[in-house]
Amino acid sequence: MIPFLDLQRQYLEIKDEIDAAVARAMGSGWYILGRECEAFEHSFKEYLFDREEGYAIGVNSGTDALKLSLLAAGIRPGDEVITVANTAIPTVTAICSVGAIPIFCGVDPFTWLMDPKRMESCVTGKTKAVLPVHLYGAACEMGEILSFAREYRLAVIEDVAQALGAEYNGKKCGTIGDLGAFSFYPSKNLGACGDGGAIFTRSSEKRDLLVKLRNYGQSSRYKAEVPNGENSRLDEVQAAILSVKLQHLDRWNGKRRDIAAYYRAGLERSGRSIILQKEHERAKSAIHLLVIKVNASLRDELSKKMMEKGVQTLIHYPVPIYRQPAFQSYKRHPDPIAEDLCSSILSLPFHQYLETDEIDHVVDSLKQSMA
Repeated sequence: MIPFLDLQRQYLEIKDEIDAAVARAMGSGWYILGRECEAFEHSFKEYLFDREEGYAIGVNSGTDALKLSLLAAGIRPGDEVITVANTAIPTVTAICSVGAIPIFCGVDPFTWLMDPKRMESCVTGKTKAVLPVHLYGAACEMGEILSFAREYRLAVIEDVAQALGAEYNGKKCGTIGDLGAFSFYPSKNLGACGDGGAIFTRSSEKRDLLVKLRNYGQSSRYKAEVPNGENSRLDEVQAAILSVKLQHLDRWNGKRRDIAAYYRAGLERSGRSIILQKEHERAKSAIHLLVIKVNASLRDELSKKMMEKGVQTLIHYPVPIYRQPAFQSYKRHPDPIAEDLCSSILSLPFHQYLETDEIDHVVDSLKQSMA
């Protein structure tokens, strides 16, 4: 069996480093908002943005990173936020959790990302922010998105849950808009051994607000200064683990790019009708997932046949968000491209430890299953 993901291989590669970091954090006797979190925030900020300005704030999940970013951007109940429908549920959960209304922009048929040319039709008098999703590790067309946002005076909050290390015009995704929200869910390119997240901002004012929001709105113990605060803190053990893994991230992302290139070459030789996500000229993907597009009428049966051949596949994501029972009230006009993508995409096994013979088996299984 070739599993979709194999986190055990990652742990075993750097077991001694992780074990030492966990022991250090546990031995400190301080487990929330301590030195480990501070050290990781500093290192993470330097990784993203190695200039004087800029701040990273550790929180307890990628979902909270989005939610608190929305609050810090001044999004309030009734405001509208432009995003996409072919994303993970947490993107829209975060918008709704602050009382805002998600407005679903059409996506580009080639990049599968937010299409800036279709954003204007989404704007109303209530629109206050744009939330582009760097899906599968690929960077959105941030130049056009920022230009549009400036014209309409909208905040830009980047969902970078799947794209840590991706770049646009030489800048790290998450540092381009007003705020960048990151997830450290275990399956991410930089994953904790539990939940975790972070927010990047260049604004010292937003940094100070976010530090309060993640800790009940408190500026100091028992002194709450801002409303809507919550318990959303990156714990010391996860921060220690992330500090270790951050040192390996660029090497791991490089291996992911090499593996993706090998995959693509094999898929092109397969002779099957398979479409891959296109990348913007100015972008460099972190390649979080290896996703293919096939005939929608074949997708589900193809996934079943692949499993029979010992290859686990997944679907990211099978249903447009506005068709989810929880969000149907937000549906305005269905996006035919998002609908098509959700019915025809398939994610192949992908991580930095795949061997060439494993990839060959996946490609051969795919070829045979599509015959």
